[in-house]
Amino acid sequence: MGIDTYGPVPALVIARLATDERHERSGIGRRMASYAVGLAGRMALDAGCRLVLADSDRDAVGFYERMGFARFSERPSSGRGEAAPEPSGRADDVADGGGGLVPMYFDIKPRKS
Repeated sequence: MGIDTYGPVPALVIARLATDERHERSGIGRRMASYAVGLAGRMALDAGCRLVLADSDRDAVGFYERMGFARFSERPSSGRGEAAPEPSGRADDVADGGGGLVPMYFDIKPRKS
């Protein structure tokens, strides 16, 4: 069963996380993303937050995957035969560099197998 089994779930959204080129590969991006995941974990206790969402540039997908995020296109189905959503290709889904954004999520409380 996927995260969408019960419809919309509360989420914290990481918007335009970026590290200045001069400081890339210094761990700053990892610390910022870790802070957001930790904040969402605390919100899970107070407000029921369940997910951290990020629209990743295609060249940053590996970064998010190493942080434990998954692509929505790889999310398990809901059990109702519904496919996971794909990027729409709309103009607002396109990053500044012309490549599409990849929707990703981090499940704060994953289900046990």
